[in-house]
Amino acid sequence: MKDNNYFVYEHITPDGMYYIGVTTDIKKRWKTKGYDYRTTSLQPYIDKYGWDNIQHQILFENQTKENALWIEDFLIRTASEDGVCINKNRSGLVSKEDGYFQQYNKQYREEHQDYFKEQNKKYREEHRDYYKEYGKRYRQRKKQNSQLKELGYIPLF
Repeated sequence: MKDNNYFVYEHITPDGMYYIGVTTDIKKRWKTKGYDYRTTSLQPYIDKYGWDNIQHQILFENQTKENALWIEDFLIRTASEDGVCINKNRSGLVSKEDGYFQQYNKQYREEHQDYFKEQNKKYREEHRDYYKEYGKRYRQRKKQNSQLKELGYIPLF
């Protein structure tokens, strides 16, 4: 039995450009105000217009993974022909024994590697306090685990 829990969605920028995607959890995908798109071709548009100024809409829901990826591929291909598609590649459907999966556009990531590094650096600087606290807790837990091992206990985490 196939799960029918896939969504096909689009983001429309104020200048009329489209970004098309697929997800199983639309709320989770969109809740980060565009942060999850930092390695995609949509990021420059988020930087330019802001996440809240881009329209977000669900096109299809309750789709199987295979159907959702096929729809995404079709929409990207037709939008690309019109010159309004932000996606740099089609959905990347690749045949597999258990269905299809999506390949990442390695060429796009390589071409924009410096941009992504700068965005990641910027994000880490903005969240520096969180990372300091996380690192501190991690080192404490690691020290506790090694002390427990010395006593003959096996840590569960």
